[in-house]
Amino acid sequence: MNRSQTTLIELSLHDDNPVNAYSLVKDDFGFLWCGTNSGLYRIKLGNLQFEKFLDGVDFNKRSCLKLNGTIYMGTSSGVYSWNPSAFSDEAIQKALMTKANPVSQDSQNTLKANQWLLRFGGAIGLTMIFLAIYFAYKRTRRQVEDSESLTEGTPESKEKPFKETVISFIDNHIDSVTVESLLDHFGMIKKDFYKEFKIHFKQTPGQLIRDKRKEKVIQALQTNPDTDITKLAKEVGYSERHIQNILNSKDFSKLLEGRA
Repeated sequence: MNRSQTTLIELSLHDDNPVNAYSLVKDDFGFLWCGTNSGLYRIKLGNLQFEKFLDGVDFNKRSCLKLNGTIYMGTSSGVYSWNPSAFSDEAIQKALMTKANPVSQDSQNTLKANQWLLRFGGAIGLTMIFLAIYFAYKRTRRQVEDSESLTEGTPESKEKPFKETVISFIDNHIDSVTVESLLDHFGMIKKDFYKEFKIHFKQTPGQLIRDKRKEKVIQALQTNPDTDITKLAKEVGYSERHIQNILNSKDFSKLLEGRA
């Protein structure tokens, strides 16, 4: 196959059996060595002519390696090796058709070692990517924390500004504040924000927002019992029905009696 067009190379076995290519290695002399389910093919890339060797040998899938000019391919009967530079057309025909040279024990160990290194290298690569992402996240979090420290002052006063900022934001946006808008304002992930919030308020952000709205309703009605419910509902972000429920609650009645 070349880059300008797709070329189909037909490997003929002189019968009806299909050929499946399992291992492909390009040598340094312009040949493509193709291990198949029924032998070894050498294809000249210039004119796509091919020769067949090791007739009937079943090669393994993706079991090949070129090392120092020598080609290694695994088969169902073992690993075979050859050096393309050591053969002429006649010599390679004779050498491989009459005797497939089994790889020495040292070469087998080298092949296994290289395969292991490829797997190990892939695992190391994935680990390095994970660590890079993790440390990038930690660095970003540290920068955010440093920025917050500069804004909030000394560690001893850090709790007060956080708490005051939350209350101020809710009070100033009581008609539309949500947990999501709080997260956006502080630029924190939900898990970290909830953890910090719990330390300062002993409740969840949603509970505090509801309490602040209820407090605004009670304050307005205590100040002026004739307050327009529709207008008040818009001001605190509640429905008129919700405010009516507050007015009918026992807690509201007790609160009015206690402040009378």
